[in-house]
Amino acid sequence: MLVYELISSDFIRIRLIGSTVEERFGGSRTGTNYLDMVEEHRKPSASAALWSQVEKPCGMHVLLEQELMSGRIAYIEAVGLPISNTEGGHPLILFQNNEISRDRDDLLLENWDQFDDKEDRLLKCIRVSERRFFDLGAGIPDFRD
Repeated sequence: MLVYELISSDFIRIRLIGSTVEERFGGSRTGTNYLDMVEEHRKPSASAALWSQVEKPCGMHVLLEQELMSGRIAYIEAVGLPISNTEGGHPLILFQNNEISRDRDDLLLENWDQFDDKEDRLLKCIRVSERRFFDLGAGIPDFRD
């Protein structure tokens, strides 16, 4: 489970992180910028997807691939919902996510050499395989990856 606080287009704070997700991310990430774990060329799109979810309140279903410290690829299914920020201020999104498959790990590990900076292997990147918004009563955004 994760709670994101949308501060600005280039800073999406991880406000709360569950222990299983924290373990998968390779350590404490509370307070850090989620976008630091996104591939550089995808950061604007990742930010826009989250902002579109709060600008037109809707749910999000996403399939992700996450590079882990060990080099293993974790396949994640996540569902996100905008939630009220009772303190006022920045919008919040709650994401529940679960690892769903390990079937392709061996094949993807063969390609691990394409990542050359060992220090970045903690959580090299997060890739979106599929993203869909679902209506909570206000429609869905026009955003597309």
